[in-house]
Amino acid sequence: MEWESKAPIDEDTKIDGKAIFVTDDTEPKSWYDFLRPFLRAKNYYTLQLPVPLSLLYAMVWTFNKGASFFPDNWKKWLDSKGVFPTVENFHITHSIVRVSRERATQCLDYSPVYPVEEATKRSIAYYKSLAL
Repeated sequence: MEWESKAPIDEDTKIDGKAIFVTDDTEPKSWYDFLRPFLRAKNYYTLQLPVPLSLLYAMVWTFNKGASFFPDNWKKWLDSKGVFPTVENFHITHSIVRVSRERATQCLDYSPVYPVEEATKRSIAYYKSLAL
């Protein structure tokens, strides 16, 4: 298989209990920047108008504080629909995730099978073929 280790792991190498990220060489970026080509593949688009992040955060925080005064059945309905983000979700979606494959390279002799451009091209082609 394409993803098998190139060489057997040395018996003295201890990898149990360690977090190992198997990634390619994609540069860290926001979720929106990462998802943009995949959304375009399905004819969806993200808002191109630059809105200050602090303004968005204030709007989410204000709505969540105001929603605390809603009747319980309204709160349950809003929670079930996932229409409005929580402050926690806002932090997650507006953060940049950085992981390193350094440990995978050292312990497993891992390297990506495809360069970033080819991997992205293949991923978008697969995503296009999915029925959503």
